[in-house]
Amino acid sequence: PRHLSGLDSRVVVALPQSVLTAGINRNSLRTALLAGLAALAALALGVLILRSLAGEIGVLTLAAEQLSAEQTPAPLATRRRDELGRLSDAFDRMVLRLNTSTQVIRLRNEDLSRTLDELKAEEAARAEAETSLRRVADAMTEGFFVVDPRWRITFANQVTTRYTSQPAASFEGKDLWQAFPQLLGSELETALRAAAASGQPRVLETFREQRGVWLEVRLFPSPIGMAVFFSDVTRRRQARETLDERQRELQRLAGELLTVQSEERRSIARELHDEMGQQLAALRINLQVLMAKCNEPKLHQRLEDSLAI
Repeated sequence: PRHLSGLDSRVVVALPQSVLTAGINRNSLRTALLAGLAALAALALGVLILRSLAGEIGVLTLAAEQLSAEQTPAPLATRRRDELGRLSDAFDRMVLRLNTSTQVIRLRNEDLSRTLDELKAEEAARAEAETSLRRVADAMTEGFFVVDPRWRITFANQVTTRYTSQPAASFEGKDLWQAFPQLLGSELETALRAAAASGQPRVLETFREQRGVWLEVRLFPSPIGMAVFFSDVTRRRQARETLDERQRELQRLAGELLTVQSEERRSIARELHDEMGQQLAALRINLQVLMAKCNEPKLHQRLEDSLAI
């Protein structure tokens, strides 16, 4: 009432609780229902998304397994624009590059395989040629070895063993001056280095004091090294020295013969001068005596001719 203005007052309204909470409960229930429906819809959408993702991830996993098993997977060709789509596109590009690289590698492997086969054939042919060459070299009657430009022995035949008392194979790969230190400072070392420097073949005879034999050494240099042939020429050297000695003896005998002949000629000349000269002088005197006593012109003329003779 207005006449109570200015006074403290309170208004108390009494309502039943059901009436007061009925609207709230309806709103809460509606909100809960909406929230449940939203949750179910989100769950269903999530399940659908997960199934879609799981399917595409399964396809990607299968493609990866095929790739790991050296099989070429089919392109994924996904239309997604999210991370999974970019991953699928990257996987397709990787598969394409791998296929290209695999083809390139396969072609290169085929080329390498053919090259390897050719190299094996060449190696077999070279080994056969070396075997044939070794058989021929071992069948030679003279020693034979080859050195490269750095004076390393690359080959030696079995005949070399006769002159060195070591297996020929033990020299291969060794330095020439280490294998034969006795060559250092010898005329053979000088000839070897001169032949290598000039590129011209050389032939010389050298005496081996250790074995007391004469060796004929023939050097044939080339851009890839030098071939050295050597043989025992002691008998030939002795025969040549014997022949030279006999030649000198013949020359001495010829000189003595000429001396004897010259002395014989002088002896004959002396005999002719002494005996025949005296006899002719006596005959001349006799002819002069006869001519002085001869009065016949014809006989006188004959006597004059005889004196002239």
